[in-house]
Amino acid sequence: MEYDFCNKQGQPIPCRVSAEIVEIGGEPSVLTVFVDLTERRLAEAALRDSEQRYRTLAAAAFEGIAISEQGVLLDANEQLAQVLGRDRAELIGQPVVSFVAPESRALVAEAMRTARQEPYEHLVLRPDGTTVSVETRGRPMEISGRQLRVPYAISPSVSSESENCRRSRR
Repeated sequence: MEYDFCNKQGQPIPCRVSAEIVEIGGEPSVLTVFVDLTERRLAEAALRDSEQRYRTLAAAAFEGIAISEQGVLLDANEQLAQVLGRDRAELIGQPVVSFVAPESRALVAEAMRTARQEPYEHLVLRPDGTTVSVETRGRPMEISGRQLRVPYAISPSVSSESENCRRSRR
């Protein structure tokens, strides 16, 4: 069980407490163990903050961003789901090539196989059968010992809007 105790300064200290009856010198005794959970709680809070920053960054991006491992999508932002015409939940766990138009699958498979980092264009396939041209660029990354690929995809309309915005500021 977890409880908050106070130290001498009155500050709360989260603890996990366990107790059991043991025999010491032939007499039953209660062995109680207190484990200070302060570091774990701080690490959990830091992880929550980090996850929130990641979600905010992914949501703020204009590009569709994904994380894949061995050709399977592990995560994606909403912008990628919009480009692909799907719900984000539909993307997770699916092979990357299942969202690529047949005529572009060899190109995308080769880019993933060779860990290509230069931008290239290909067609993605939407559920209604239509295709959309996207510019893609990926980067291999190692996260927790796992070899992942983090690509982005941007549709030409978004790219054109960005370019027009840059030109209008000049």
